[in-house]
Amino acid sequence: EQERASEEIQAELNAMGVYQDLAPTWWPEGFEVYELKPEHVEGEFDSVVCGYENKETNEFFSVIFDIYYNAYWFSTPYEKDDTPMEVYESNGRSFYIMSNIDTLTATWSDGSLVVTIGGQLTRDEIKGIIDSIGG
Repeated sequence: EQERASEEIQAELNAMGVYQDLAPTWWPEGFEVYELKPEHVEGEFDSVVCGYENKETNEFFSVIFDIYYNAYWFSTPYEKDDTPMEVYESNGRSFYIMSNIDTLTATWSDGSLVVTIGGQLTRDEIKGIIDSIGG
């Protein structure tokens, strides 16, 4: 199930011109992909939103891939609480992990491409997802 879902995510990324292996190949047990939604705004951005849910625990998280063509869209703010931000290195990428009350968000960018993972995850779970990207 996870392998097939990961391949579908990568196919959506390839369709928007992203050929790096960025689709997560691991996520916490019990979660399933319930949404895989590409979005295109001409001249502004391309996006793939992957929503995951655990029906037993009613928990959610998402992995969002954005390519920005306009600097206006690129300045996305992230909400966080007083917990210090953590830099987590994995597969040659530096993800910034931030906490905001009951959710964690991790983000990485190579310039115009931004990957954001966020939701009801533990720090170990979010790091496991990060480790599965491009690994």
